[in-house]
Amino acid sequence: MVHDYIRSELRPLAEITADHAEDIFRQLERKAGDELAAEGMSAADARFARELDLRYTGQGYELRTPLEGLFADRLTAVALAAARDRFDERHARSHGHAAKERPVEVVSYRLRVRVAVPKYEPREVAAAPSPRFVANRGQGQARRVVRWTDDRRGALRARPARYRRDDRGAGSGRAVRRHNRHSARLERASRRLRQPDHGKAHEHGCHHHPDPAQQDREPGR
Repeated sequence: MVHDYIRSELRPLAEITADHAEDIFRQLERKAGDELAAEGMSAADARFARELDLRYTGQGYELRTPLEGLFADRLTAVALAAARDRFDERHARSHGHAAKERPVEVVSYRLRVRVAVPKYEPREVAAAPSPRFVANRGQGQARRVVRWTDDRRGALRARPARYRRDDRGAGSGRAVRRHNRHSARLERASRRLRQPDHGKAHEHGCHHHPDPAQQDREPGR
């Protein structure tokens, strides 16, 4: 992970003291340390790299000039003079020329922070069992409710099953079928339908009843 912190201040390099530059870099380092701590990381595990954005006076662009290897604990006047020489060398490599006779300006102070972070390793998580058919004993309970209705032809028909779940568990329980007594009712009805007379009556969906008028009529009339 890389973070960049920048403080802009346009001034001639010759007018900047080592203590002034050191103070600006220390402020940037403290800010970086606070943000790393807020993210749960330690500043002791980070690498701080100081840089100066330099340009020739009147130039419309600047070059990032690293200060690594130019100082030990604090910036010194010797380190700033060496930074000017390093800027001339980098300008010559990038643009093919260097103007060592021209004054140099500091555009900004730059601090780059690098922190090594562990590689993300995804963990496999077991899929949750289906709440309709699988459950753990002692927790929630799944119930299958079946209702039987008369189709008006002497038989019983089952409505589509629905599943209910008790609130005693988080999506788990033992699947229990609740239609045993209804199956017994269906079996009894089926046996009655297999009887010859009863089955014939229900085959057409009607029963034969004598006409009351004919019962009251006397023979021969």
